[in-house]
Amino acid sequence: MTLTRLDPRTLLCVAATLASSSLLGCTGLIEGRRESMDAARDAVALDTHRESDAADAGPSLDASDDRAAPDDAPSTRDVAPPRERICEAWGAPTDMFDQSVVPIEVEPASASATKIVLVAGAASASHPRGAHQFFAVVAVLAKLLCRVSNVVPVVVRDGWPTDPRVFDGAASIVFYADGAASHPLDAASRRAALAPHIARGAGFVNLHYAVEYTAQSAPTARDWLGATYEPGFSVNPLWRAGYSSFPTHPIVNGVAAFEIEDEWYYNVRWRDDRSSVVELLRATPPDSTRTTPDTAANPGRAEVTAWAFVRPDGGRSFGFTGGHWFANWLDSADAPHASMQRRLVAQGILWSAGVAVPSAGVDVTYTPTDVERYLDRR
Repeated sequence: MTLTRLDPRTLLCVAATLASSSLLGCTGLIEGRRESMDAARDAVALDTHRESDAADAGPSLDASDDRAAPDDAPSTRDVAPPRERICEAWGAPTDMFDQSVVPIEVEPASASATKIVLVAGAASASHPRGAHQFFAVVAVLAKLLCRVSNVVPVVVRDGWPTDPRVFDGAASIVFYADGAASHPLDAASRRAALAPHIARGAGFVNLHYAVEYTAQSAPTARDWLGATYEPGFSVNPLWRAGYSSFPTHPIVNGVAAFEIEDEWYYNVRWRDDRSSVVELLRATPPDSTRTTPDTAANPGRAEVTAWAFVRPDGGRSFGFTGGHWFANWLDSADAPHASMQRRLVAQGILWSAGVAVPSAGVDVTYTPTDVERYLDRR
């Protein structure tokens, strides 16, 4: 600021007492003239106001203004990202079936976020409460994904969004739902709605029953996913699968040897060109489970239950055939290796979205209270 209307002595006095609310210490120099003191105050106020206006208007466009910002000046890079509703603490549900606290189809607040759409199928009428808990598992996966920097999940319920534009900009689209004729993508119109997103390179993930398609939808799905379950060719028995060796691939980073008893589908029908398929999980099932001609013809063979696929369009896909029992997603005495299943699936989703997976794997700890929450009522 400048005090252009004061003589030098008065200027020095005013500057020395500027921190005070009064300029009375300068009355001798100003020779008692109240109007001169008023002029000093007016000058200070006027110039301060001008500087405030200049700051509000932003940096000067005058090329002669070579003032540099201090080194510790705030940077736009230091501004905290907007809060994401899905990643904030949810309210406590009223009971184990209360799903209303889970934010549904909420778009990311940050335009730079990696958006991952998690589609939970409608409640499965053909299975008991402990199986095919699509919404509850999607809720758990959403919480895990929220721990990854700049990743924002968008939860969709009942197999299909109320507005298909929710798929716009998604880095990956995940389906965990009943399959076959009940599959959310069995309708040709829905496959047509999803096709542009697959074509632009969005990731595509199918979990458990969602890998099974009808004869009319399987060819398209196989091109998108790399393989599908085919009735009469594939099998879906309950058996304890043990996994002790893994390929070098980001999806299995930090995954240690584990065993889980589940409905592991195997002998899937692969697309013709498997050159860009990576078999992630392989285990040898009991020969008593080989109930189709093709499986029976291969006793003792290790079978694939999870895979990664890089599509010709450059998009990434991940298939996982386990996930039948809800209890296998959450640690317990009966499922001591559930964390490895959570890690593998969470990382399969992240990889499909183009997100780098840490060499030690992502954090997949969870809140124990989630064990009996967000369940479908049956």
